[in-house]
Amino acid sequence: YIDSYCDSIQNGLMGITLRQDLYEKQGWESYYALEDIRKSNGFIQTLYVAGPDGEIYASQQALYDAVKPDIVDDMIDRARDNPGRLQYSKPVYSAMSAGYSLFVSYRSGDNIAVTETGCDYLRTMFQDVLGGAGKELHGAGIYGRTFPVFQRGSGH
Repeated sequence: YIDSYCDSIQNGLMGITLRQDLYEKQGWESYYALEDIRKSNGFIQTLYVAGPDGEIYASQQALYDAVKPDIVDDMIDRARDNPGRLQYSKPVYSAMSAGYSLFVSYRSGDNIAVTETGCDYLRTMFQDVLGGAGKELHGAGIYGRTFPVFQRGSGH
């Protein structure tokens, strides 16, 4: 499950960063293009792109303009510093989706894409595997420390 999930994110982000048209569109054109991609990928709650000009466009642009979550800037900086390598956040509360999310970023050339994936998506994938209440799925951070991605029956 996890390999399939990670492969889907990687392939999606690689494809997005190769679509130069997404980085050249402005205003509503950008919103509609990003929203179409978001709707066709079940794991993406919000999609962000940042080009060489530093502008950030989102599939939920009006909400992004109102909230401006710091995690998006952090993920863009991480992708900028690590081209060609996926960068994962730990689960964080997102005002964009009003829930816990993982953010993943990727850079190809000057193009950077960031996805927000809700932990609910992962929970749904793992319900059958985890079985009863009280079971947890933990992720490992880059320094080997683990963190709970969600707990069965806890809502997180």
